[in-house]
Amino acid sequence: MARVCAMWNDRGRRFRLKPKPPAAMSLILLIEDEPALRANLATALRMEGYDVIQAADGNTGTGLARARRPDVVVCDVMMPEMGGYDVLAAIRSDVALLDTPFIFLTGMGDTRQIRQGMNHGADDYLVKPVALAELIAAIDARLRRNIQRRVASGAVP
Repeated sequence: MARVCAMWNDRGRRFRLKPKPPAAMSLILLIEDEPALRANLATALRMEGYDVIQAADGNTGTGLARARRPDVVVCDVMMPEMGGYDVLAAIRSDVALLDTPFIFLTGMGDTRQIRQGMNHGADDYLVKPVALAELIAAIDARLRRNIQRRVASGAVP
């Protein structure tokens, strides 16, 4: 069930804000090498109720994933040193992170590139510039599917 925030206007009347995402306060790891975009996305996601940790490169992101075990990873593809495909491979090779939903967020929107990302094991592939609503919908869909998977396997009562 979606949670709804209630507020009061200047006349003392109650009104509702938009429903919060069903998985609010989930931990999102955002790996993006462009500082302004990373900061803007992190702020927007926090305003939507998510807990966000950030990494400026793939090496740092992989370390944060192992240390914090995020609920979802949102990662750029093209980054210096360790690119998104290498980050995905590292996460998929770690037993503790194997089922962590992984979303590529990149400026590479060619159909072949999208297919390549999905073939590497990404759960979703979003092309920049991305609308916040589209990013949130992708994150929420992955969170719900991961919860359903865990319930079905008996990992969650």
